[in-house]
Amino acid sequence: MLDLTRVLSGPYCTMLLADLGARVIKIEQPGTGDDTRAWGPPFVGDESAYFLSINRNKESLTLNFKHPEGRRLLDELAANVRTRGGRTGTQATSESFLEGYAKAEGTYRAARALVYEVWGEMSRLLERDERPSIRLQSLIRLAMAHVQWASHDVAMFVYTSAGTTGLRAGTIQRLFRDMHAGTQHLIASPPVFRALGRELAGLAPKATWRFVDLIDPS
Repeated sequence: MLDLTRVLSGPYCTMLLADLGARVIKIEQPGTGDDTRAWGPPFVGDESAYFLSINRNKESLTLNFKHPEGRRLLDELAANVRTRGGRTGTQATSESFLEGYAKAEGTYRAARALVYEVWGEMSRLLERDERPSIRLQSLIRLAMAHVQWASHDVAMFVYTSAGTTGLRAGTIQRLFRDMHAGTQHLIASPPVFRALGRELAGLAPKATWRFVDLIDPS
């Protein structure tokens, strides 16, 4: 992506795209660069803090559009961007995407492993006709809440990686909508996590669970 904008609005928008994994090349004026490079204080070394705050994750190139060679280079860059845009496999060259994909895979597998672990223990108790301990009841609630948020995080990665595809009505948009709605359920709410934290940290040794509430003895 070519960033021909300056000062605030445009650079901020292209920075967001860069944060999501796009390769952004910022085109600046020879000699002075973007106006905001000189705006300060504050400065970070010789760089304006204002400029740095809205231009991270970008590459920079100076071009003089008034010179024929500068105009030709800009046209060639634009043609290259149009050729690469939307091609199958483009994401595979993005380091940001690959890093995010690995993290999403780990998040999903860790959440699934916790569910399997807790369900396995509960199954063995049911076979022996035994009641689950308070700790196991906590882990069951933790698994349900954690897998909901893990699914949400994976869906968020898919949605942001999909670009404009995620904005169209379809599977990705429905996935994002449903996973976000799921995090609003009571079992995945902050009070439940706080109660789980109390029990798992050993701060409620005699408490019992009543649905999603951890009740201390009176």
